[in-house]
Amino acid sequence: SANSEVIAVTTFPDIPVALQASERNALEFTATWQPAEGARWYEVDVSEDMLFETILIDYENIEVKEGTSLTVTRLEPGRDYFYRIRSVAGIRKSDYSEVVQTSTLSISAENSTIAQNQLRILANGLQTNPVQVEVKSEEGVLLRNLRVKLEADSGSPIIEEIQPVTDENGIAHFALTSPEASKVTFNVIAHNTTVGTFTVEFLANEGILALGNNYPNPFRGKTILPVTVPKQMIIHIIVYDTLGKPIMNVIREEMETGYYEIPVSADGLASGLYFYRLYTDDEILIDSMTLIR
Repeated sequence: SANSEVIAVTTFPDIPVALQASERNALEFTATWQPAEGARWYEVDVSEDMLFETILIDYENIEVKEGTSLTVTRLEPGRDYFYRIRSVAGIRKSDYSEVVQTSTLSISAENSTIAQNQLRILANGLQTNPVQVEVKSEEGVLLRNLRVKLEADSGSPIIEEIQPVTDENGIAHFALTSPEASKVTFNVIAHNTTVGTFTVEFLANEGILALGNNYPNPFRGKTILPVTVPKQMIIHIIVYDTLGKPIMNVIREEMETGYYEIPVSADGLASGLYFYRLYTDDEILIDSMTLIR
């Protein structure tokens, strides 16, 4: 008979179109691609070289049954990686897509920050100094899932790891105590990279109420009042002018045993000499400070 009408047939599956990686961070990125016609699922390779001679463990022909993306984890910061994708339809597999080069984010010591509650605390083994570490990349991106640790250069401080792995905001939390007086410098290390150092002075526990000299003094705008509390008690601090008139109620609070650095803001006050008094049920301590404008 005569030939039938011509029917066009395309063999499946098509080759996926690989896209640039998204959600890049220090230890991971997300490989993405466009859906390929005829594909039932996809296979992805991730390598440390563009020839795929060193394919990562667990990332050789890894199957993606749903969606068109794969989050690749357990990587190293600041490294180049390569990925490729092919479509699968039963026993049929397409050729690989073009190779996409991407990289994880580097840890930046310059952009990372370390914040501690106080520079000094009482060495009674009870008072804690909270420390917050925020880890960022060179681009200023918050880096998540990084293991952070503190290393002391001397003494015997106790380092409590409250949250040693950075969260979605790039933050890890610690708390420091010490049973003995010493001045200790801590190195802050995020995934084998030192991001900074800080120093804490653990003060000797002499068991007496003490009101230290404010610092800085003279001061502009703000100053710190050092107070050592030997036991749980109510602390009340008032600032007076030279005529003995109370002009500022700094704090009235029940405080636990410890050393505290109490901030004072002199907004609205004129330059001059002022006195500050600390009241408890048993004692009154007095000292002076000078405000300059």
